[in-house]
Amino acid sequence: MTKPAASMLSEPLSRAFGFLDDKACSALLPYCSLFKVSKGNNLFARGDAADSLYVLTEGLLAVKKKTELGRNSQVIALLYPGAPVGEAALAGGAERSTTVYCVEDSELIKLDKHDFSAFKTQCPEIALTLLEHLLSRLSLRLDKCSARLAHIL
Repeated sequence: MTKPAASMLSEPLSRAFGFLDDKACSALLPYCSLFKVSKGNNLFARGDAADSLYVLTEGLLAVKKKTELGRNSQVIALLYPGAPVGEAALAGGAERSTTVYCVEDSELIKLDKHDFSAFKTQCPEIALTLLEHLLSRLSLRLDKCSARLAHIL
């Protein structure tokens, strides 16, 4: 993880949270960090502590879920820039339920759940806007998964 100067983080943060105005992004900035993952590595693995939300700003990630047929995993989603990753951390999830693999060198904004807790105390309206946006994105993701499942069945 890299803790860059605020000026280096502001542009990726604006890309990740483009739905927030400049004032809100400035308020969120001290709570975030830049996180880079190289191609071929996991961002996190199933069973890891769910300790942070990430938002992909550059690269490509694959979400893998273990199948019931032994030790095999299946890619269940590809995530592109703008996608939230690991959002269960903000909802109180204890462990990661999937593995997220780096298909391309990737850059993400990281928001630790403890930092988010402090942020929502300091800026509750912005935190609510952030959570509403995440809920909207997750709802779309669930709709797409349901449509794929219906197509398969």
